[in-house]
Amino acid sequence: MRRFALICVLGAVVMSQQAQVPGSHRHEYHRKPAKWCPSDTLYDSLPPMWSALNAHLRVRVPSHWRLDISIIYNRIDSLNYHRCRLYRAAGPMDERQAALPLRLTVSRTSGGTDSVLHTSVIQRGLDPSSDDYSLKLLANRHGMSVVVGQRKELWRQDLSATLPATGDMIWLCDSEAALVRRSLAVEAAEPASYSRFASLSELDAYIRSSSDVNEGFWIYFDRETDLRMFSVGGDYRLATVRAADGHGYEILYLGGARSNAPSWSPMQIKGYLRPTGFIGHFDLEWIDPSGVMHKRETSADITDGASLTLFFPMYKSKVRYRRTAGITGL
Repeated sequence: MRRFALICVLGAVVMSQQAQVPGSHRHEYHRKPAKWCPSDTLYDSLPPMWSALNAHLRVRVPSHWRLDISIIYNRIDSLNYHRCRLYRAAGPMDERQAALPLRLTVSRTSGGTDSVLHTSVIQRGLDPSSDDYSLKLLANRHGMSVVVGQRKELWRQDLSATLPATGDMIWLCDSEAALVRRSLAVEAAEPASYSRFASLSELDAYIRSSSDVNEGFWIYFDRETDLRMFSVGGDYRLATVRAADGHGYEILYLGGARSNAPSWSPMQIKGYLRPTGFIGHFDLEWIDPSGVMHKRETSADITDGASLTLFFPMYKSKVRYRRTAGITGL
C-alpha cells in the first residue's frame, strides 16, 4: 500500500493534503469527478481525542464495472488495521436492466492475518440507472455504524467493532473509479485534565479547612430534563474548588458516571464555574460524557451554600446537586 495522496485528473496530478487536526472538518467535493487510479491511497489523521466522526466516500463507477472501495482505520502498520470494504465483481453489459449486488465486509487484520467481523450482501433498492456509490462510516463514543447508498441511503448497520482510534484514516480504491466526494468531519473532544490534589483525602482536608461557601462536595439530588434533548450521564459525585489560576472554580469528578464511564476517573476536571459579578451565579463550562465542552448559554447557581444547580437552556434542562459533608457522604 503506497502511503501518499494522489489523484489523477485528465492527465494532470493534484496532491491531496492531509487534514489539519485536531478538531478539523475536512470536506473535499469534486464537481467534475476526478479519476482515482487503482491502489492509490488517500489519507487523513484523526485528532488525539474526539467525540463524533463522519467519514464519507463517494465514487462513480459504470454499473457493469468492478467496484472496490475501502475505509481503513485503527491502522498501526501494514499488518494491523481495521477495514470497511464495499465491492462487487464486474458484470456483463446489460443495458441497465438490473443492478449487480453489492457486498460489504468489516474486517480486522492482526499480524497480517484477516478475520471478518461483519459481512452483508446488499441487493434491495439498488438503482441500475445510477453510477454513484457511497460508503459512510459513522462513529461516536457509544458505537459505530456503516451506511451504503446511491442517490439515497440503501443500507445501514450498527457494528460491534472497535471504534476508530487516533492516527491515520486511509481511503483506498482497488478498482478504477471517479472520485466524487471524500469528506471527514471530526468533532474534537477536550483532553482530560486533572485536579492539583494528589488524593481524595488531600482534597477532603482542603475543603474542610475552607471557609469559601462555593467550595464543597456535591451529590446528585434531582433534575428537570427534556429526554428528547438531554440525558444525565450518571448520578455524579462532584467537588468544587477554587481554580488554580484563581479565575472561578473547578468542578471535579469523583464518581457516579454511567455513560462512557471508562473515560472518567476520580479527580478529573468535569467543568468550570466562571464568575459573573453576581454572588452565587456563574457561567458554566461543562464537559459531557464524550469529552465535549458545553458553554453556550450554560450557567450554574450555588444557593445558600446548600445546592448546586446546572442550567442547560439550549436543551431545556437543569440538574441539581446537594451539598454533603466530606468524603464520607459521597
